[in-house]
Amino acid sequence: MNGIVYALISDQGDLRFRDLVGRASSDTWVTSLIKGLVRDTIIGLVLWALYELLQSVL
Repeated sequence: MNGIVYALISDQGDLRFRDLVGRASSDTWVTSLIKGLVRDTIIGLVLWALYELLQSVL
């Protein structure tokens, strides 16, 4: 509770809600985008490899 009171008293105009609750900042949208692209690329490569394998078998 003392931390909340101190944060409110010493507010310099850029106080965020997570500053009050102590939650760590989440990933930025750029990080999320990069993770999504890497994930989708890996999935795409695996699906392509399976497709090529099936084409050679059939």
